[in-house]
Amino acid sequence: MRVLKADLVSGGVRIGYVIYRIGEGFAYVSGIWLEQGGFREAFDALSRLIGELRGRHGLVRVRVPKGSIPHRVAERLGLRPIGASAIMRRGLRGLEAGLPDSGGLRYVRLRPGQGEELSLLHNRIFVDASSPSMRWIFEPLTAETAEKWLKEPRLKIYSVYHEDDVAGLVGISPAERVGKIPFLGLLPRFRGRGLGGRLLAFALRRLRELGAVEAELGVDLGNIPAVKLYRRAGFKPVEEHLYYEG
Repeated sequence: MRVLKADLVSGGVRIGYVIYRIGEGFAYVSGIWLEQGGFREAFDALSRLIGELRGRHGLVRVRVPKGSIPHRVAERLGLRPIGASAIMRRGLRGLEAGLPDSGGLRYVRLRPGQGEELSLLHNRIFVDASSPSMRWIFEPLTAETAEKWLKEPRLKIYSVYHEDDVAGLVGISPAERVGKIPFLGLLPRFRGRGLGGRLLAFALRRLRELGAVEAELGVDLGNIPAVKLYRRAGFKPVEEHLYYEG
């Protein structure tokens, strides 16, 4: 999807901007930033922008922080709720308490030159087998973009093997304070076997080894098994986003 930016204007005054993407038959507003004004100005600017996007693309989907002014605007406009996601965190002190063994699986770091392998595995896990209600949000990862990921020094990506079979994929992004787990997942036939906890344990231990004191990840709140896994591992939501369309 193409990524575009548009100003939010109310009464001839710029009050903020949005980032949006164009998909097949829809526009997706993924970020809304208000720099001034209140609900009235936001309602005026967003209703106008959404109307313009709807006229050009037929359907508009919007991502808004829960409890925010854009959230209230989406509700007032009568947009239909279609999903929710959360950013979750946990500290890395006392990490071993209640954390499963990360053994029994083999983790192989992917390196530059393996972009095609990464894109194929990523798409099988996160695009083809994603939640039907949120599948539209996941763009297929191209080999070119995957190669750029593999050259990013702060991103470490591992293929996960169960015995001799590729079972999953996990990425970690270390930092001095909050390390991130941008993706973690298993191929469908390896789900429901307790392996997700091992992947998560591996990612958390690696982040701690690399100097992080907290770990952060995102989750589709409609993915109940994943939400339960992260909560059992000590993660708590720090931010929630809601998705609407209309």
